[in-house]
Amino acid sequence: AVLFMIARGDEPPDTIDAMLSVKDFPSKPQYNMADDAPLVLFECGFDNIALPWQHGLPTVRRTLCEHLTSMQDKYGIKAALLDAATKDYVDADGDMTKAAGDHFPTLQPLQTAAAMMQLNESKVRTGQSLGSSVTTVRPSSRKHVPIRLRPTEQSYEERVLDQEAYKARKTKIK
Repeated sequence: AVLFMIARGDEPPDTIDAMLSVKDFPSKPQYNMADDAPLVLFECGFDNIALPWQHGLPTVRRTLCEHLTSMQDKYGIKAALLDAATKDYVDADGDMTKAAGDHFPTLQPLQTAAAMMQLNESKVRTGQSLGSSVTTVRPSSRKHVPIRLRPTEQSYEERVLDQEAYKARKTKIK
């Protein structure tokens, strides 16, 4: 989530380094975890190196294939529902139609999943960045609170003190 905040420009680039410093951040600031879908490493390789990959037992491969097929079905259905839900608001050029009117002031021009894939494929072929095709819509009522100003979790030391106090109270009761 913090990397996304940095990418959007909500946080300075040195935020990660600062968060790793116990002096700057004695305890973890509170923030929601980012969606894991765009953070998965799914394709990598090594130039001119042949490695003997071990794929495990056939049962492991079958279980993995079943899991991936299940995920493909789940996200395929979600993508189809999103396409169906947004088609009334987006015309063929990706612009808002008159149907949206002023009811959704925070909606940005949307593209169907298929149109975005075509756009991204053409960008890959021409060597352009994919980042410009992705639009983040943030509700206008929600304001960014800088990481440094957010409430924090208990530090390790505070947790140890709380645990010791809990144990002391528990022994007094007995």
